[in-house]
Amino acid sequence: MPLLPRRRVRLLPVAICLCACALASNGCARGRESDADHVQARAVFAGVCARCHGPEGKGGIPTETQKPPRDLTLAAFQDSITDAEIRDALMKGRAGGMPEFNKTLSEEQMVQLVRFVRTLRRSP
Repeated sequence: MPLLPRRRVRLLPVAICLCACALASNGCARGRESDADHVQARAVFAGVCARCHGPEGKGGIPTETQKPPRDLTLAAFQDSITDAEIRDALMKGRAGGMPEFNKTLSEEQMVQLVRFVRTLRRSP
């Protein structure tokens, strides 16, 4: 079996570097999109959720007729609930005061909010 000509052997590292750069830039573009989604979700959270759960998701002050809003940052809460259950709470609301948002939030906003709520987790 003939060996590769020297010219091809020298081009192999260049080809590998080009492929790596292309993959890295593609990943960076996806990262920017997810950063934009995170910013958008933070804005939705601030406008819809923060009035009860607080700007950082740590819960708020109870009213005379409502339980205290849940602290979304607690590891125990984060571990006890699935993404589907968070989405369900957004859609249908919760007894005790959380309104339903299925008519005010788009499907995309709900997905972004579920992901955003997961970022609020703090260490135990």
